[in-house]
Amino acid sequence: MIWSKLKLGTKFMLVVGIVITVFLGTNLYISVSRQENQLMNQLVGKAKLIATQLMIDRQWAAKAYINKKLLIEPTQMNVETAKIADSSGLYNIRLISSTPINPDNSPKDDFEKTGLRALEEGKPTYSSVAKTGSGNVYRWMTPDKITSEACIECHENKKVGDVLGAMSVTVPMGEVETAIRSNSLILTGIAATMIFL
Repeated sequence: MIWSKLKLGTKFMLVVGIVITVFLGTNLYISVSRQENQLMNQLVGKAKLIATQLMIDRQWAAKAYINKKLLIEPTQMNVETAKIADSSGLYNIRLISSTPINPDNSPKDDFEKTGLRALEEGKPTYSSVAKTGSGNVYRWMTPDKITSEACIECHENKKVGDVLGAMSVTVPMGEVETAIRSNSLILTGIAATMIFL
C-alpha cells in the first residue's frame, strides 16, 4: 500500500491538507448558503414593498375617488400602473380573487390557484421560485384586504380588514442569481488559493 511507504512528514502534510480542505469546503458551503438566504430575503422584502406600495396607492385613490378628485376607480388605477411596471421588466403585480368582479382578476395559473386557496385558509403569505422563458422569477402572494373606510364605498357589506382576494407579485431573479454566482466564484477562488498555499 502506498500510504505505508510514505515518510511521516509527508503523511502529516497530507492529513493536514485534507483537514484544511474539508474545513474550507464546509465553510464555503455555509457561506454560500447564507448568502443565498440573504439574497432570497431581499427578494421577499422587495415583494412586500411592492405590495405595500400598491395598498398605499389604492388607499389614497379610494379617498380621492370618493371625493371626486380621481376619475378612475382605484383598482383600475392599480391595474394600469401594474401594466406599466410589468412592461418595464421591474416586476408584475396582479389583484386576484376566487370571486372576481372582473374576470381578468381570476387566478391565471396553478401558483395563483394554490396560493389563493392557502391564503383563504389563513396562511399569511405564499411563495415559490418559478422558471420562465426569460429566467427564474420569485413569486409571492399576500391577502388583499380592505385598508380604509373609503374602500367600503365600492365594496358593500365589507369592513376594514376583510380579505377581498390576493396580491400576486412576480419579481425577476436575474440580478440575485448573478450575485449568487459571483459570490460563489469569489469564495471558491479564495478557498482554492488557501488550499494551494
